[in-house]
Amino acid sequence: MHRSDNPSSIRGNGAQKFASTDIGIMIEKWSSLLPPASLVPRQSSTLEPIEIVVLLTGSTGALGADFLDALVRDDRVGHIYTLNRAPSVVDRQRAALNLRELDPEIVSSDKVTSLEGDVSRAGLGLNTHILNKLKQSVTHIIHNAWLVRFIAPLSEFEGYIEGAFSLLDIAASSPHGAQFIYTSSVGIAHFWDFEKHGSVVPEEAHEFPEASSGLGYIESKYVMERLLDRAAQIGHRASVLRLGQICGSTETGVWPTSEWIPIMIKTSFALGCLPLRDTDLLWVPDNILAGALLDYITASEPLPDLMTFVHPQPSTWSKVFNDIGAALGGIPVVPITDWMAKLEALAKIATAEDYRRAPALKILPLFRAMVEDSRRDRPGKPLQFASDKARRFSPTLRNVPPIQHEHARAWVRYWEKQGFIQPNKPVNPTQSRL
Repeated sequence: MHRSDNPSSIRGNGAQKFASTDIGIMIEKWSSLLPPASLVPRQSSTLEPIEIVVLLTGSTGALGADFLDALVRDDRVGHIYTLNRAPSVVDRQRAALNLRELDPEIVSSDKVTSLEGDVSRAGLGLNTHILNKLKQSVTHIIHNAWLVRFIAPLSEFEGYIEGAFSLLDIAASSPHGAQFIYTSSVGIAHFWDFEKHGSVVPEEAHEFPEASSGLGYIESKYVMERLLDRAAQIGHRASVLRLGQICGSTETGVWPTSEWIPIMIKTSFALGCLPLRDTDLLWVPDNILAGALLDYITASEPLPDLMTFVHPQPSTWSKVFNDIGAALGGIPVVPITDWMAKLEALAKIATAEDYRRAPALKILPLFRAMVEDSRRDRPGKPLQFASDKARRFSPTLRNVPPIQHEHARAWVRYWEKQGFIQPNKPVNPTQSRL
């Protein structure tokens, strides 16, 4: 779980050691297959600046739609190629933008070309003509598409690593020296050992695979961080953007209801209480991330090999969840173990209606894992992430205000508008049966 990608299972120490071995084997295997850093002569840096041309993967996803909107609206960006799986990429792109209350018609902009492909295949499922066009024109690649299956084994992500290498090959074949940016996760430090490594995760690729062991999804992100670190060492313009929890927009309150935190909030509305943890929240609103991304692709200096994107002014879990509780009409915050006990009790007697009102029941192992994770909370001494590089290259991130109660109200209003939470229904309809 980073504090953004929550796991649905946690392995014991023995399994973690075994997984660490798998991770090491995977890193060595793919390190030997890294493409050369420059496959064509680079244009002279004395030439007039060229326009920014972006290849964006995963633009129909939650973050990708925000990225696309920001790129289209920025005059410094000349063109955007989006790469998503078939079929109906244009229709799905419009739907993704609509869901986030963004203008769906930007898909029809002259600045946007929608491509159908597959980021889990060598060559990306694109024909030679399109690949060559991308190699000649693209100046930045933002790789934001990945298999989101937390409990899948690491081996299931090999195709996605192969696809990432195809994107890296496009960057290496660019006469512009294209910048490759990969979105990772602070979950690569989920099992960080405070005693061995201290309480601050450095803003660089770390060499402690056991800190990532436990979920194939997180292990694959760690493998990619290590591979791109090696790619940068041999001359690739490759940067990792290590993301913390991204929360709903400060402008619109949009926070998709399919994500695990909204699911937890809806379930809490049914249970009549919200869970409390003794830790900090490093959440950053998605519109801030989109703005920071523009800062990074327009930076006048070469980007660092890795940047950690977390809120520079953390809030406490207690404050944010009390604000959410107030926005929900006064729902109290209780220790997470008490909250989980209510959920477990409901699971034993749940009806189809309960599953609708308390969707956390469908992913119960995930929340059991969150409770286990809470046992590692260190009151007053939370795990911290160095993020100086991310802030230095982004005025947007440097200047982001703390999460406030009005943000919580905006999220709740959005969920109510979507019919996800029904404010006029009695809170805790399951209580009499628990």
